[in-house]
Amino acid sequence: MGKKNKEIYLIGAGGHAKVIIALLDELGMSCPAIYDDAERLQGTKFCGIPIAGPVSALPDRGDVSAVIAIGVNETRRRISSAFKNVSWAALVHPHSWVHASVSIGRGSVVFAGSVIQPGSVIGAHTIVNTSVSIDHDCRVGDFCHIAPGCHIAGGVRIGDNVFCGIGSCVTQYLSVCGDIVIGAGAAVTRDLTEPGIYVGLPAKRRA
Repeated sequence: MGKKNKEIYLIGAGGHAKVIIALLDELGMSCPAIYDDAERLQGTKFCGIPIAGPVSALPDRGDVSAVIAIGVNETRRRISSAFKNVSWAALVHPHSWVHASVSIGRGSVVFAGSVIQPGSVIGAHTIVNTSVSIDHDCRVGDFCHIAPGCHIAGGVRIGDNVFCGIGSCVTQYLSVCGDIVIGAGAAVTRDLTEPGIYVGLPAKRRA
């Protein structure tokens, strides 16, 4: 987590970026510029912050701290792989509750109202969105998005590039392999061992 008054550059100028800008304000940090590939945004401002150029214009230096403010997992993975030296910041909203034993990977963001219990590990460039609960001893992989209102019970293992849709839940001590989408409101009650889209109560793989 960053120090007060630290500058954090953002990649992406959409709705997710709005929420991260608000989070930075709560932390007493600032965003001096945003980088986005949309041609229509060049030379404009987003939430009062200048669009400084396309993503490739972000200086790839160790003294540059940034967050990829884009909700799509694969996009965060692709962008992060293009930079070798940027210091990816981990951000935790002051109105979340994260136990001191929890490890949060670089580039990950924990939003307001979320709770992460002791012994859990959150991977790199992962989003723990608004009012999520992740119970004890969970492992959430890299480039995941746990959408608002999700509940992950204790001892769950979630692989890389997993999207848990809004209001979904995973019961205790289950494993979810990588490259999975869990639909909104779905309930995972067994191990998910094959990539794909899972929906329903209980969650089943969509053909």
